[in-house]
Amino acid sequence: MSKRLISAFLIFALAIALSACGKEETPPPEEYYGATFFAMDTEVTVKLARAAGFDEEENPLYHDDAHLSEIVKKCADIAAEKEAKLSRTIEGSAVSELNIEADYFFDLDEELLDLIKISEKFSEMSGGAFDITVGTVTELWNVTSDGAAVPSDEAVEEALSHVGYGKLVTDGKELKKTDRKTKIDLGAIGKGYALGKIIEYLNTTDILYGLVSFGGNVGTFGEKPEGAKFKVGVTDAADTSRVIGYVFVKDEFVSVSGDYERFFVADGKAYGHIFDPTTGRPAESDIVSVAVIAKDGASADALSTTLFVMGSDGVKELYKSAGASDVPEFEAVVQKRDGSIYITDGLKGDGGFEKYVEPETTREE
Repeated sequence: MSKRLISAFLIFALAIALSACGKEETPPPEEYYGATFFAMDTEVTVKLARAAGFDEEENPLYHDDAHLSEIVKKCADIAAEKEAKLSRTIEGSAVSELNIEADYFFDLDEELLDLIKISEKFSEMSGGAFDITVGTVTELWNVTSDGAAVPSDEAVEEALSHVGYGKLVTDGKELKKTDRKTKIDLGAIGKGYALGKIIEYLNTTDILYGLVSFGGNVGTFGEKPEGAKFKVGVTDAADTSRVIGYVFVKDEFVSVSGDYERFFVADGKAYGHIFDPTTGRPAESDIVSVAVIAKDGASADALSTTLFVMGSDGVKELYKSAGASDVPEFEAVVQKRDGSIYITDGLKGDGGFEKYVEPETTREE
């Protein structure tokens, strides 16, 4: 279920520029201070508003670069801390410790325990389309390696036999694995969770508004001028240099899942990196890409993978349950393999989803 959704999935169109007060010969700095760092095998981009309000005479104030740089550094520290804990490939991480062949684990890290419980809810509501115990399957296929190949049916069945969210039983801060070989992979929720923690921190700072791109996940915070929303473009899976349209978000998260960026080809067939936990094989639904908008990063991240596996009919069914029981409220933009686009009801009408229209070209006679 591991996924690497690089920032090419999302193209930012930042709507409303700050108006400038003061002398024409000394224009204000650009609206955003931007910086990047690397975490969880992907590039993270942070954009922070330079505006800091107004002084007593209503002259605009701006944060200096040193202050903004320190805030970005703290964001990087948060991402590094989460990666060191949640990565299955870092030796000594909390997850790698859980992936050893053992039955019982005591005094679990509370954050990891929380993620396991959150993941269990997504597994239950999706009928197993989302499952963090898919680690043996992702290791077997190893889609991102140079020597990726299609494993034998016997190898797939063996890996699949250790998958199942019911194989993890929590009791207080203790965890029991009913199958010693079961392995956890938080690739479908970890980046969104880490992004949520970064946005949580940014909301405690003096930055008025901004956004963070964490792989294929985007988190927004704060109040833009005149209450404007962030305009986020979703890449066209058929041509990643284009967008299929834009969603408008405020204090929300956007996560995109697709199988067109990370795959290998064998005997003329492409095998993607998003796995169906019920088959032990790359998911084969009628969806090529799905963008999910939700109120928290972990939910957006987990839902985008879940819906990709379930397909467009699954999107419609789960959407009906959104806001009830354990299904969080969400909206989605689905790009299907036949080229059509489906959007959920909450994105219809003004201010929800804007389909990209190719600009008309004129020709001189």
